[in-house]
Amino acid sequence: MKRHGRSSRGARGFTLLEVLLVLVIFSIAAALTAPVVGRGIGSAETRTAAKRLGAAMNHAKALAVRERANHYVEVMEGKILVASADGHLKREFTLSKGVSVSGIPARAVFTSRGGANAGEYSVKGDGGAEFTVKVSSSGHVRVEGNPAGAD
Repeated sequence: MKRHGRSSRGARGFTLLEVLLVLVIFSIAAALTAPVVGRGIGSAETRTAAKRLGAAMNHAKALAVRERANHYVEVMEGKILVASADGHLKREFTLSKGVSVSGIPARAVFTSRGGANAGEYSVKGDGGAEFTVKVSSSGHVRVEGNPAGAD
């Protein structure tokens, strides 16, 4: 009668040297790809911050029209603030660490007719990604970007 299963004579495994060689190859591959993955994450965080700034601008515009009163957007201490002209905070968005926002004017103001003081805001991340949020005098908000940080 024939036995089904492995016989101990034909069973082979891997040597310690073969296992170590495979581990070294995987370690080298991981070390080479880690910076690329890190830049991708930084780029995604910067893109998210730019979209949050754009969303805050659109939210301020909608509130200004609905409440028939000026509203503004301002970036302070890692946060994007949406407030009414009298300073009442309406909404707050948080920025990721390593993301900075600068622009002129420092405060985007939206009027009750939907217009705005035109401006351009730069959103930069640690990984070199840079996005621009543009606000026209008609109140139109547009997010443009260079996720790779290349020119």
